[in-house]
Amino acid sequence: MSMIVRHTARKRWTPIVMAMLTSSLLLQGCAEPLSPPARTGEPIGVQLMHVEPTLTGTPFRVLLDFESPNDMAFLADPPAATIDPRLAHTGRAALQLPAGSAGFTVKLASLLSPVDFPGPWTLVGGYFISRESAAVRISYEVQGKTILHRTVSLPARKWTPVFLDLSPLSDPNAGSAHEVGSLKFAANQAVWCDDVMVQDNDTLLAGG
Repeated sequence: MSMIVRHTARKRWTPIVMAMLTSSLLLQGCAEPLSPPARTGEPIGVQLMHVEPTLTGTPFRVLLDFESPNDMAFLADPPAATIDPRLAHTGRAALQLPAGSAGFTVKLASLLSPVDFPGPWTLVGGYFISRESAAVRISYEVQGKTILHRTVSLPARKWTPVFLDLSPLSDPNAGSAHEVGSLKFAANQAVWCDDVMVQDNDTLLAGG
């Protein structure tokens, strides 16, 4: 009696198919929102105290929350920066800065009074997030000259404060102490920014 042997066919994934599947999974992971916009009607300042409890009881002022396209008017030469409604630190949108861009500059003179500047508002900056770890450089410039600067390392997928301490400008011997300059941000890869603000110098923000 002859024996009938049945071979069960097994699917073998070719390298091309495997690469396509891997790419698909990676794209799906990248498509996941970093930080979904808040679905609340609370004022931005109240939302900030929820997501950043250290701000509670501390004087601060939000200069740009990127909830409106009108905020772009306060940025100098931002051809690559766009408002992205897919994620936010607070509110319903954030500013997206794609990889390879030259950064963006906030025209502080259009947002703050030059009287007794910086006065108590000696912390200035914003919150940033990226899909991968990144580095954000923040600098304060007056008439095109960099007065102060620092670089902050961002962990992946986490809103991180990127701030400068402007207290040295309160020195009466500082020539630019009472002149409102500009705030410039640049990153080594794609990042999002939200809640550009000034804060009282009594509370320092960590950020690298």
